[in-house]
Amino acid sequence: MQRRISCWITITSILVAVLVLFSVATQKLSADRSDVESFVTRFYELCLGRSPDSAGLNGWVNALLDQSKAGADVALGFVFSQEFLNKNTTNEEYLTVLYEAFFNRLPDQGGWASWLSELNSGTSRADVLDGFIYAQEFKNLCDVYGIIAVKPPPNDVEAFVTRFYQLCLDRDPDAAGLKGWTDNLLNKIQTGADVANGFIYSQEFINKNTTNDEYLTILYKAFFNRDPDQAGWDVWLSELNAGKNRGEVLDGFIYSAEFSNLCCEYGINAFTGSVPCGGDDGSNIVNVDDDIFEPMVWYGDKIYIISDEVKVDAALTIQPGTIIKFKSQAGIELWNEGTINAIGTLSEKIVFTSIKDDTYGGDNNGDQSATIPAAGDWTDIDLNTSTGSVFENCIFLYGGDEDYAAGVLNLGINTSTVNMCTFAYNDSHTVSADFWGALYAGTASETTKITNNIFYANKVPLTIEAHISINNSNIFHNLNDITETNQYNGIYVEGQDIIDSNVAWLETEVPFVIQYDGFEIWDPFSLTLGNFVVLKFMTNSFLHIHSINQLSNPRGTGVYFTSYKDDSKKGDTNGDGNATNPPPADNWRGIWDDAMFDYYTWTNILYSSNSD
Repeated sequence: MQRRISCWITITSILVAVLVLFSVATQKLSADRSDVESFVTRFYELCLGRSPDSAGLNGWVNALLDQSKAGADVALGFVFSQEFLNKNTTNEEYLTVLYEAFFNRLPDQGGWASWLSELNSGTSRADVLDGFIYAQEFKNLCDVYGIIAVKPPPNDVEAFVTRFYQLCLDRDPDAAGLKGWTDNLLNKIQTGADVANGFIYSQEFINKNTTNDEYLTILYKAFFNRDPDQAGWDVWLSELNAGKNRGEVLDGFIYSAEFSNLCCEYGINAFTGSVPCGGDDGSNIVNVDDDIFEPMVWYGDKIYIISDEVKVDAALTIQPGTIIKFKSQAGIELWNEGTINAIGTLSEKIVFTSIKDDTYGGDNNGDQSATIPAAGDWTDIDLNTSTGSVFENCIFLYGGDEDYAAGVLNLGINTSTVNMCTFAYNDSHTVSADFWGALYAGTASETTKITNNIFYANKVPLTIEAHISINNSNIFHNLNDITETNQYNGIYVEGQDIIDSNVAWLETEVPFVIQYDGFEIWDPFSLTLGNFVVLKFMTNSFLHIHSINQLSNPRGTGVYFTSYKDDSKKGDTNGDGNATNPPPADNWRGIWDDAMFDYYTWTNILYSSNSD
């Protein structure tokens, strides 16, 4: 047991010494030729017991002067030379040579006893030699002669680590740190993600007190090797300014496709569990059978088949071009730490669809054309209580569940971003006055972003919480066929709801449909309506305000408040064609103002039971 402890202490000491010694690795020392000749001559005399031959002396001296060799190379060259090996030194003689040649002194009793014990216990002479080569005393000796003690070989991994020093810490690497990170990456002890975390969470970086803008710029340059793109910058900066944890943003960069590709350029793995660079199992089909508890990437050259509900309790990054197919009743549910970062491109969208859909990825259920996809083939992606998920340039097809009370993408209770995605042919829950859209944000945070999306051929396109702002960028028809809309073509607002922040509703293609019991605007917050915005109210629903100041532009051009059955304003929203028409005074209740203690009777309030 004592031998094991001693050996561990020895090895640890060597490793520490290695890191310290590399502090000279990047320095360009100035050496005098006569000093370098003296350095080499010492090794001839102390190791080989003779004067140098001219050829050997000049060869070593020239290599040390041009720094193609370091002091360690000289040491290894002499101690492992056949001439030295032929001396058949005892352990005591070997140690004496090392002390005199490397430390320029006689042994101290403590060090001598420790090294001799190691040699006598079986530690190799090479390991002991490393202890001398990487010792501070040998570095000091080399400094005296103006030469580098140990010269690390240049490699791509070194360059990878150097980038983080320069981009994150704004300095060149210290050789100890460079050596440590590089060795761990080369030996697969650590990954690119470990390096990233090590720098961003270092006290040196924290002490820089970066602004959100500065922090984000560093992440783009260090992780993506480029300047920020405007769209991505806007999303991330908005999240940071809204209070998103910097660690969550960092994970978005670490587990991105771009960072994986960058790591591959330097020949290292991006993170634990990532596919090795250039690796492929010969198949592009991946069956996802297990829940996910560690950060994971789904790759764009793969098709992922989900057979049941998969729980995600870590960061899941989905690369552009990835296809995810779901079997019957299959879906994804996020848990505590789960996030999905699914950012496709215009040319490589990320597709979530039915296993029966042969349009994307081919016939993956092996039945040729025997089955065709339909709305409700799979359930949903439920973000639950997680926050920070991003879906951009994604396509959601043939999901949703009428009975399960689910759309195809349910945003949960916190903040998410859905941008430039397409939702088509999805089922959803439509019972009484509780309509769930294919994209369901009915319980989501007010900072949720829903922009530039396309909805068509869904039962219900979109449901929101009343405090979510909606601009006029979303589209509610098929771009290739403007007559293909949605069965219940509107933005459905959860009933019995409140607006507890300043909100703007600007969508003009479809109406906002106020579900059961309506909603209330809390004082002092307000709702801004754009021109040509229409609010339709279901039976018994109403709008409750505390003063007129809480409604901005309520009588603007083309603004109407009307019955859910009114097809004259933004079309057939209740999905029954001409089967129902609103009576002169329908049973939605109107707009109630506490300050006035009455309902408004503006001319743009139609079919309210209290508008006369």
